[in-house]
Amino acid sequence: MNYKKKLQEIIDVSGLSQQLLADEIGTSLVTLNNWLNGKSAPTRKALLEKIDALYSKYLQNEDKDSIGKRIKYYGIRDLATVIYLKSVVELLENFNENKTDYDLNDILELYNVYLYVDNMALPKDLDQDKVEKFVELKPNILKTISSFFSSITEENILEIVQDVGFDYHDDLLSLLTKHKIHERVSSGKMLQALNSSKVAIWNMLTNKQIVKQYDQDIKALILSDIDNAEYIIQKYFEKNEGKDIYLPESLTKENIHDILEGYLNSTNANPNYMQLIARARPIPSKGIDDKIKLLAKQKHKAWNDNFFKENESVLIFDTKVAISDSQKEPVDISQDGQTSKFTYGRKWLKEHLDNLSVLSNFIHIFPIANKHMLLTLPSYSSQLGIFERFMKVAGRDEYPEGAHFQFIDQSTLIQTMMYENFLRSEGKNLEGIIAWYFNEHLKDTFGADGFSYVASSTSATYLERCQHVFGEMDSIIKHFKLYVENGFLDQELLAITSKTPDYKELPSQLSDKYVYAAESPEIFEIMHHLFSDQSGLTYINDTLKDKDFASLLANHEIKYREFHDYQKQSLDKLIAWGIVKKASKRLVFQSKRQILILKNLFQTEALSYYHYSTEGRIEINTMVNKGWLMKEGSLLTRPEAKYFSYYLNQKEFSNGHDLRNIYMHAAMSKDDKLDEEKHYKTYIIVLRFLIALIIKIDDDFSAKIRSTS
Repeated sequence: MNYKKKLQEIIDVSGLSQQLLADEIGTSLVTLNNWLNGKSAPTRKALLEKIDALYSKYLQNEDKDSIGKRIKYYGIRDLATVIYLKSVVELLENFNENKTDYDLNDILELYNVYLYVDNMALPKDLDQDKVEKFVELKPNILKTISSFFSSITEENILEIVQDVGFDYHDDLLSLLTKHKIHERVSSGKMLQALNSSKVAIWNMLTNKQIVKQYDQDIKALILSDIDNAEYIIQKYFEKNEGKDIYLPESLTKENIHDILEGYLNSTNANPNYMQLIARARPIPSKGIDDKIKLLAKQKHKAWNDNFFKENESVLIFDTKVAISDSQKEPVDISQDGQTSKFTYGRKWLKEHLDNLSVLSNFIHIFPIANKHMLLTLPSYSSQLGIFERFMKVAGRDEYPEGAHFQFIDQSTLIQTMMYENFLRSEGKNLEGIIAWYFNEHLKDTFGADGFSYVASSTSATYLERCQHVFGEMDSIIKHFKLYVENGFLDQELLAITSKTPDYKELPSQLSDKYVYAAESPEIFEIMHHLFSDQSGLTYINDTLKDKDFASLLANHEIKYREFHDYQKQSLDKLIAWGIVKKASKRLVFQSKRQILILKNLFQTEALSYYHYSTEGRIEINTMVNKGWLMKEGSLLTRPEAKYFSYYLNQKEFSNGHDLRNIYMHAAMSKDDKLDEEKHYKTYIIVLRFLIALIIKIDDDFSAKIRSTS
């Protein structure tokens, strides 16, 4: 069977989207689409093996003894696990501890059956006596497995280890090392045996003991194929929540430098990996220096230019802003193809030119904050979807620049530019209004005396303004930190305070201002089931389906019995946790208020406690008492602090803009210093940050008042 047909069958049977399948294989959506359309075909050994493994996972072959017919444990939440439940029960019922004619695939299958029992992944309707009986079999199963592996020697390993199915490769390596076979079998024999079963080098590199024991030979395997550079890239740069990759200690920095250089210069180099290297921090001790970064940057630019030249139909998302003389409404939002258009009413803008209204507009019509005063600007995990995975893999310490984040970033920047220009045309100065807030409004409204902001000279260049404003911004956060810590602003203490605080360290006047998910597996499982598009509860049939389980339950009348058996285990948990309940005609939420609170938490990763009603706070407190949620006090939420760090420095993220340090330390070329257009853009960005700080500081003072009422 050709791989085009295999891939299509995997999609048909598994229900995976093309994007999810691309992620599973480790390629881009574009590349996968080309394979499916016959424009190209996979050729690299590692990719072919991954496709074969997925085909084995989701499709059952005609060959009775094939791995597709054998039991495999994929994890308690994997839908494929359910397929094997009947076979698991049959094997357990027929298990004979005295049987001795097992082959290796039999033993590996038995090991996977053991995993089903050990994780209690058994049919829901299984008789309790049988469950207890199967649990009692666990020691005997392990004894049988151990006995088999203890028989493997230097002399018979080639005979025993052969024709192991793809799905069992990790299990094989795990059991070989668990029973210390690697300590009594030579490298030559072991690698020959593994090769006979087509165990990929990637599998070997995820096994620490194998890599350590066979250091030199594993090193030789890596260096034998330039495409193996991808494993080095995955180890040092890719954000990987799966298995760790181990490299031989004998692999020198010169080896790493040379294989990376060769890979980047090859025609097979993955553009995702080019970008990862280009944007990552160098690791000179591992041979990953600035030269490699520069080469990766150059190669990715060349690939990118060529891609868009050859694919002129690729969708480009755009944002436009305009001011209408006839429009009565403050703002009208429309969509023209891939272009979002924001149109503002000139009359309304002119009628709201007082300082406080100007600042309020950044909440109501240029929404950089929501109704709970949480910033819309950061990248939130809930917003990450298909677009940010398009031709891209996540770097280990990269800030996630998803499509939604980029849209908000672009649109609010253009809106701020437009508004700053409009205000100038009306004789108003946006930075001057910011200065008014700190110099007058804080004292007049909240009694907070001593804050000071000096606006830039309107005759200064934008380079000079940027340098000045970043300094004033540092001063403001020092002001606020000292005010919160002391209850007033001590000017003498301010004068001798040299250290600029990190944004994540900025305190709040309230210790319980924000609510986060606690370190409880229950709350993360609850939110996954309720709101994730990857939840196993979103689809029953073509009629009963929705974007997430919460929407499915809200928009449809569904009885418990209508869900599939494999879904009921998750449902039972949600029922036991008091999230949903069985009513007379349908499943319903135990508390709609609870669901709304959890949805807010899922979307913004934090709750602003004092923006909730008394009833809402009681509901939050109940979840705090259950250990699901926790409270903290800070000026910025965790995602907001990360956003500030991403733009202003590179302490946390390798792809950070580092704007504050660039301008404060004049770390730019002569040509850059003369680029006033670039400096104007930066000036608008920093004004947007100052307005965001105003929103957060104002809310902190307001929340303190609400907390006492």
